[in-house]
Amino acid sequence: MKPKTDNFYLHLVKNRNKPYPKRYKQFERKINNMKKHFLISTFLFLILGCSSIEDSIEPSTEKKYYVKKNTTEIGGDIQVFEYRFDLNFRPIEFFKNNSSYFKIIYSNARVDKIISSYDNSYFSIFEYENNKLTNIKSYENNSHFKNTSYTYDQYNRVKKIEECNISSDLCEKYEFEYNLLGNITKWKSLSGNSNNYEINWELNNLSFDVMKHPFLNFDDDFKLYLLINNNSVNINNVIKNKRAEETNKYIYEYNEDGYPIKVQRYNVDNTLISTDFIEYEIQE
Repeated sequence: MKPKTDNFYLHLVKNRNKPYPKRYKQFERKINNMKKHFLISTFLFLILGCSSIEDSIEPSTEKKYYVKKNTTEIGGDIQVFEYRFDLNFRPIEFFKNNSSYFKIIYSNARVDKIISSYDNSYFSIFEYENNKLTNIKSYENNSHFKNTSYTYDQYNRVKKIEECNISSDLCEKYEFEYNLLGNITKWKSLSGNSNNYEINWELNNLSFDVMKHPFLNFDDDFKLYLLINNNSVNINNVIKNKRAEETNKYIYEYNEDGYPIKVQRYNVDNTLISTDFIEYEIQE
């Protein structure tokens, strides 16, 4: 009778200094062959399995949207704002009501200069430090008349913008606070000079949706340039804000990828203030 497997190993221990019986040697060879086949099969599975996983990974196909046209209706008044882009989807020209308003010049992939389309003598030069926009110098007839400085928090989010007139030392200052997602939740406007500032207004209690801001994919430097006018650095869209006793709410319609295509702004009495229609340039 052939030995059981456990008796075989017991025999090896008891008789480790004696020659193996022939039948035990045959049995051992079978076990060793089984081990070799198992290791080879496992190795091939890992190789082929990894290859099939790598083959199944596809590059991201998420589309990026860039605002190319914004039509604003306030009462009976309609204004149309448009952007033109280069091949890298960077804005290079801004239009207001079908007339060119300003042009954007780039250098080393950063915004270098913005020039008025109406008067080439009016332009702004962007200055950087430690890879961040720190100052914009504004000129008219080659005369430097305004500085706009940017200060950042520990997360590289702008926390203060200060616009100062060179000749009069009068300044407009804007201070910002953020939530954990990077949306501005508090916004304060002040005016005065370096020794004395007074609060003009304070925008607070901002709440947001979870959808994508229209300017989400724009160049960061250009978004900072636009910030004072359109909350361009936000990740999501404001659905409610409060300024003094005035509260505004916003109702959105979105496209299939979560970008706003229509925005309606209402006051505290639910009276419609304005409607915006947004169209996009799409980077596939």
